[in-house]
Amino acid sequence: MYIESFRIDGFGIFSGVQVDSLPPGLSIFLGRNEAGKSTCLEFLRSMLTGYPDPRSREARHSYAPLRGGQPGGGLVLRADGREPLHLTRRPGAGGGLLTLSEADGSMLPPELLRQLLFGVSREVYRNVFGFSLSELENFESLSAEGVRNALYGASFGPGLRAPGDVLKILERQAEDIFKSGGSKPALNTAIRQLEELRDKIEDVAAECAGFDGMALELSHKKTALADLRRRKSDLEEERRLLERRLGVWRQWDEWRMAGIRLERLTPVSENFPEDGPARLARIQEARETCERQLAAHREKTARLRERHDAVLVEQRLLDALPELRRLSERKSGYRQAQSLLSGQEDNCRRAEADLNRELTRLGPGWNCERIRATDRSLFAREDLEKQAREMAAADSAHQAAVDALTKANRDVETAERDVAAAQSALALLPAPVAALGDEARDDLRQTLARLEEGRRQLPGRQRALHNARTTFARAYDPLRLAAPGGVPGNGGNNGPRDILDGLLARQDEALTLAGEVQERLREAGEASQAVQQAEEQVEAVKNRMEELRDAQRNASGPSREALDARAAALRSLRALSAGMATERERLQELDNRINSEQAPSPVKSLPLIVVGALLIAAGLGILLAYWRWGLTSLPLTGTLALPVSLWSGYLVLACGVGFLAGGLPRSGPEAKRHQREMAQLQNRRETCALHVAELGEQARQLCAAAGVDSMDLVTLEATEMLLEREREQCFNEERSRRDMEGLKREMGLAKAQVGVAQARAHEAESVVQQTRRRWHELMLALRVSNVPSPESAAAFFARAESARLAFGGVAAAEAELHALEDDLRGLEERMRAVPAVAERLTQEADCAALVECVRQVLESCREADAAREQRIKAAAALQNHENELERAGNRQREASEQLRAAEERLGVARETWSLGLQGLGLGEDLDPETVREAFKYMENCLAAESALERARTELAQGRAELAALREPLAALLASLSRDPLHDADGAPDWLASLDAALAAAEAMAQSQDERTRLSGLLAEEEDEVRAGEAALSEARNNERNLLALAEAHDAEDFLRLAALRDEQQALARRRQDLEDALRLAADTLPLPEFLASFREEEQESQEKRSAAIQEELNGILDEEQELATAVAGLSAKVAALARADDLAELRQQEALLLESMQRMALAWSRRALAREILLNAKRIFERERQPEVIRQASDIFARITNRRWRGISASLENSSLSILPDQGEAVPPESLSRGTQEQAYLALRLAYIKNHAAHAAPLPVIMDEVLVNFDPERAERTARAFAELADGREGPAHQLLYFTCQPHMVDVLRAAEPGAALFKVENGTITAG
Repeated sequence: MYIESFRIDGFGIFSGVQVDSLPPGLSIFLGRNEAGKSTCLEFLRSMLTGYPDPRSREARHSYAPLRGGQPGGGLVLRADGREPLHLTRRPGAGGGLLTLSEADGSMLPPELLRQLLFGVSREVYRNVFGFSLSELENFESLSAEGVRNALYGASFGPGLRAPGDVLKILERQAEDIFKSGGSKPALNTAIRQLEELRDKIEDVAAECAGFDGMALELSHKKTALADLRRRKSDLEEERRLLERRLGVWRQWDEWRMAGIRLERLTPVSENFPEDGPARLARIQEARETCERQLAAHREKTARLRERHDAVLVEQRLLDALPELRRLSERKSGYRQAQSLLSGQEDNCRRAEADLNRELTRLGPGWNCERIRATDRSLFAREDLEKQAREMAAADSAHQAAVDALTKANRDVETAERDVAAAQSALALLPAPVAALGDEARDDLRQTLARLEEGRRQLPGRQRALHNARTTFARAYDPLRLAAPGGVPGNGGNNGPRDILDGLLARQDEALTLAGEVQERLREAGEASQAVQQAEEQVEAVKNRMEELRDAQRNASGPSREALDARAAALRSLRALSAGMATERERLQELDNRINSEQAPSPVKSLPLIVVGALLIAAGLGILLAYWRWGLTSLPLTGTLALPVSLWSGYLVLACGVGFLAGGLPRSGPEAKRHQREMAQLQNRRETCALHVAELGEQARQLCAAAGVDSMDLVTLEATEMLLEREREQCFNEERSRRDMEGLKREMGLAKAQVGVAQARAHEAESVVQQTRRRWHELMLALRVSNVPSPESAAAFFARAESARLAFGGVAAAEAELHALEDDLRGLEERMRAVPAVAERLTQEADCAALVECVRQVLESCREADAAREQRIKAAAALQNHENELERAGNRQREASEQLRAAEERLGVARETWSLGLQGLGLGEDLDPETVREAFKYMENCLAAESALERARTELAQGRAELAALREPLAALLASLSRDPLHDADGAPDWLASLDAALAAAEAMAQSQDERTRLSGLLAEEEDEVRAGEAALSEARNNERNLLALAEAHDAEDFLRLAALRDEQQALARRRQDLEDALRLAADTLPLPEFLASFREEEQESQEKRSAAIQEELNGILDEEQELATAVAGLSAKVAALARADDLAELRQQEALLLESMQRMALAWSRRALAREILLNAKRIFERERQPEVIRQASDIFARITNRRWRGISASLENSSLSILPDQGEAVPPESLSRGTQEQAYLALRLAYIKNHAAHAAPLPVIMDEVLVNFDPERAERTARAFAELADGREGPAHQLLYFTCQPHMVDVLRAAEPGAALFKVENGTITAG
């Protein structure tokens, strides 16, 4: 099978990638790091073998689509003799959603892929067929149990399940039946149930004797319990009556005390305002708030006035503020110029000094004009630099030539000494000859290894034969067949085989008859169980009928129609009660409105009339004083006077007339409106009273129909609860009558079923006896002396089958032992035939002497090879030294010629340099570094001249900046009559003077703003003071009016009256509630008579009686609990003992359970035996097949390493590996280098792949950069091994997909396989190369 093409819909960085035309041989995928090669490897492995389990650690490194697309993809597979198969897989549980189809779209079963893989699981494919460098680096992935089982299973043939899977299935099935120390398996559960069942059988057998005594005791206990419950009911009724009377007594006492307290309380005025304390508190809080606010505003006004008067303003400074601010903006420039002035002067002096110093460095006669006249162009400097570099290079070449000649002379001397030493060493080594050639030596070594391995296996084969005979005896003897038996190998008796074959030939017939016996037993048991169930049903129906009869005798209640009528009356009463309450409230409201309405007053507003009269009198007085006495003003206070004129008199007179008109009544319309309203209220009141009377009559009729005395809600709720209990009792009685009729019908059917079940049980028992006789006759015919039960027939024949298998195991063990002994003798003869061994061995030598002689011959060959290897190495060293001497002489001649050329070049360079200096006017003896310094000094002189000019310009600018601030500031200070400030030296400090003047002006501007702001605030606060005084006056008036309304002297007296009024109202409400409750308790008895009756009885005696009843009831409850517990226990025991067939039923259950356990034990034995046989076959197969795989791996490993290592050896005991060198002892893989380890593991994988293909079919092989640690020679040899695997030179051809990031690896693989296809992986795409 190979992959023809693949499609990646969404996997990692790949999305919508299609790769077609993959050849069945070698294909190379080349891509850079992170191009997607490992992702493509993982995609192909996931498509063929499935996605990882989502809960596993491997699933954390998921390859979800990073560039969109549907997750997953598909492959097109080619297999021998089949059309192309289209495979599609999407992520999901169980390896993902797999779809297989043909080219025409017809679907194929998913199991076909497992058949094409020939038992290769996901683990096997990832570690053997498709692997990367990380899997190649260790051997654990190859030695895993799953990998080994799958490889061996594939060799059994296509279409079979892997032995490892079969072993796991058998082990799981066996543990589902029985597990040592377990509790959940079926057989473990059955064992536990058997123990519990046998304990129950013992208990039932022990209890069957005391039935009569238990029944008599149960009768006495039931009678005592009934008497006790009647006594309890009487006491509870008496206690309820006493508790009701005592409860009413407490209410009466509270009602009487409330009346006494009401009489003692002082009466409160009816005009006392509602919610008086809260209103008083709010008014007092408002007054206190006004007082606090007024005091705060007055204090704040005084502080503002003081601050306003304290602020002074100077106008001249305010006028000079803009000019001072403008000059302040130049402070930074003045300060900077002043700070830089001395530095600028110093810069001028330093620039002059620098210029003179640089000119001095150039020498006498140099100035700036001469420097400018000198040719300092880039071309001149470039010519000088070229000449300087040429002279330096010539000098360096001359020195290098001298050093090379010296070194060549030393190398010639050293090579001559090495040649002499190598010649002496070669002359001292001998020329030995080996006793055997390489092929004969390898053959002798392998023969010795096989002989030692066979001798180690011989005791095991002998023990295996002994164990096989013991196993057969253990399996055959318990069968007790009626014929003499024997064991093969001890006389060759084949009698047991014939007996077992004859017995097993009729196994199916016997098992069929045993199954028939078991079926008949099951039918008989079911028939017996049916009889028992029918009898139990009859008894249960009889008990239920007796219980219903008892309940019907004790039940007697009203009919359902009467209860429905009472319930309807109660519902109407509840609705009528709410309506009557509403109508009464309306009637009371109308009465209150009629009583509160008053006739129109003859005076509408007396205060307005009084004010109007006073204003008229004042107006007339003002007019009279103006006309009569000629007054113009009336002084009211020392500073206030009222103006007197005609206009003021007329104004006051008009105001008086207006107030008087507002206070006079308009009685005509108001009286008529009042009469109409009163007539309407009277009509509404009469209608409402008539409606209330009608509702009262309906209420009396409904009370009679409902059986209640009043419409009180408590009475109605109590009656409804009683009615509900009666309704429930009526429903129970009707249901019990229906149940009784159904039970009678059920009793008739149950008795008929009992008769039918008994007939079936007798018939089934007779059939069981006949079938048992047939079973016994058959087993005797088969010569079974001890006939087993039909239930254990399967186990008996399984033991017979085991005995026959054990007989075959004895024969196989004997054959293996004889074959091993023959092989050992052949190996000994083969070693004795070797001439070198025969020369050293005597005719009488045993096997141990033969082995020792062979080892001596191999050791002598190894010593001869070692000596020959040393002589070859010495000759090679001599040749190397002679070659090195020749190379040293050539280097010496070349160094001499180079020295002569370097001297000529140096002379020409020095002459050219002298001519260049003459052209520039410089000394001819100057070196290049000195010339460079001269050019640098010239540039420094010109730079110093430019710096001097800049320093002089900056000095002039600084002095002008100082004058721009100093002169205007002096004039401004003089206008303000201020003197400039001076520093410590007595010089004017113009900046400090400017800051002081500006600060004074800014402060004056702030004072002006502050004075304006304070004036505004002062006016606002004065308005607040006037408003606060008005609010305070209003709050005080409100407090006085509230106290006057409550007739209280002060606030404390007001609160006392409010508390007294609340207490009176609470006592009145509570007394009315208690009186209503007492009237309800009095029932038909008049209330005064009922209240008078409480003084004639003794409350204390009733309380004592109630406590005594409660104490007696507590004792009765405990006694009732004890009697009920005893009756329940005795009833259960009597009922259990009354069923006489319980013990028989338990014993029948025991027999059925034992039969089921025998069947489960037989099933477990089959699976355990099959697992042991499969394990034995697997071990034999490993011993026979593994040497072939190891030989193939050794051959591949030897070719890869160019025979540096002879091969690989594997231990069958612990699956460990050893690497065989060309000479010496074997070494573990851990002792090798990393590359050699990977080569050994790769050889094992290639051998496994070839072995699997030889027994099943070739599968696609995928590798990712597995040759990265191989040297070039071994990589080429490995590439040839890949080519052999792909083209099928030594077996079936395989498709090989190789991923790499090394371009040279592509060349190596194509050199080994020129027809290999190339694909390029780049940026999430795959294209043909």
